[in-house]
Amino acid sequence: MWTILLFLCAVFVQSGATGEKDDRNKRSYPSCPSDWIKSGERCYLSVSAPNNWVGAEQYCLRQGANLASVHSFSEYTFLQQLVGSESNGHPVTWIGGTDAFQDRVWFWSDGSSFDYAAWAAGEPNNYGGRREPCIEMNWGADHRWNDSPCDQELGFICSFKLC
Repeated sequence: MWTILLFLCAVFVQSGATGEKDDRNKRSYPSCPSDWIKSGERCYLSVSAPNNWVGAEQYCLRQGANLASVHSFSEYTFLQQLVGSESNGHPVTWIGGTDAFQDRVWFWSDGSSFDYAAWAAGEPNNYGGRREPCIEMNWGADHRWNDSPCDQELGFICSFKLC
């Protein structure tokens, strides 16, 4: 567990999610690249190849993005449709929320404010007393959010804001 937390710290320092803005790894596009989907002022890429949360965030960083943050019900519905269109279902999928630094203090890996949540009933819960610092979407019968150990391998969604 300590290895994962140390690695998460390194990823967040690299991504600028610690509150200081660092746009060196960010894309500067007026439109979305091919394979990315535009919604509002953001571009999204759904990746079905499974990865753990840290590996998924690193993949997104290499694309000049972060794991997706969610700020409204309509944005969450869009993300569900995005991953559903590729799989004909509602696969459990990583998004960019974490409480790795302080239990139950959630933030987004892109540094944006954590101003919306779609937790499933009883979540987040650190199930079985185990730390679950990463957020997966489309969990359970109602396809909501669940806190989960970060080492699970899932598909994920990358996102970046258009300039």
